[in-house]
Amino acid sequence: MNELRAFGLESAQILIVDDAPLNHRLLSHVLSDLGKIMSAKDGLEGLEMARQALPHLILLDVEMPGVDGYEVCRQLKANRETAAIPVIFVTAHRDAEHEIAALEAGAVDFIGKPFVPPVVRARVITQLTLKRQSDILHQMAIYDALTDVFGRRYFDMRLNEEWARHERSKQCLGLLLIDVDHFKQYYDHHGHFSGDACLQQIASAFKQCCTGACREVARFGSEEFAILVLDTSQDQLVQLAETLRAAVQQLTIPHGAESSTEVITISIGGCAMVPDGADPVDIVCASDTALAQARQAGRNRAVIVPAAHSITQ
Repeated sequence: MNELRAFGLESAQILIVDDAPLNHRLLSHVLSDLGKIMSAKDGLEGLEMARQALPHLILLDVEMPGVDGYEVCRQLKANRETAAIPVIFVTAHRDAEHEIAALEAGAVDFIGKPFVPPVVRARVITQLTLKRQSDILHQMAIYDALTDVFGRRYFDMRLNEEWARHERSKQCLGLLLIDVDHFKQYYDHHGHFSGDACLQQIASAFKQCCTGACREVARFGSEEFAILVLDTSQDQLVQLAETLRAAVQQLTIPHGAESSTEVITISIGGCAMVPDGADPVDIVCASDTALAQARQAGRNRAVIVPAAHSITQ
């Protein structure tokens, strides 16, 4: 088990999809110490369990009644939620034609029948290790390492995705751009570690205020954050902005340096609009203009501009 703990594999979830109960028993026995073993008796049940449980690895029989393994694998790879789950085909066919068909369907490896337990374990451990490493890299690409909110690259991708979705649904998309007031002076006065701790506390406050799938918090720049608010309205955006502003002020982080406030505060600019043939940069520019207005008006406040106003900026 040491090699498993080294890569965090002891808590892995492995889904076996096979119509033969004997194969389930054999594979479960061989892999029982590698994590939680789940079983599906046919392709349709396997697809449903994969969507619900999102296992780390799927062992998939090729020949099953109804939906065969190739079609199951193709559907898994076509679904965004399950596409990254590695699939090992379990098959008695070892000719080139079947191997090519399996690879084209999206499989990463094969386990031959009859099973050779050491080979089964080695192949499964290899794929679980690769999946773990891939997940770590994926997390690093999505999240900002300091604040544990989404990073700028992921935010840009999500903005484009949600812009297109809201344009199709004719729903209102909201964006808040947030700047920590006088952060350079705070950073220069208190130093690197205190500056990092300050940003972490603020990011944590934002996450507490933005629970749920409709509010996505990202680090937009050095001391700037962005919050994408899905299916919202201008009034709801105003309420959220005030909640965020008050939450940061209530942290009572002493500023210490020369500033207009005794504690750390934030300025917020935002816009809510229904995308209609425009570009995602429009909502960013509108929110940035509103943020500049909040700074000019004395900071520690939010300015939310209406969509009609934002498009004319």
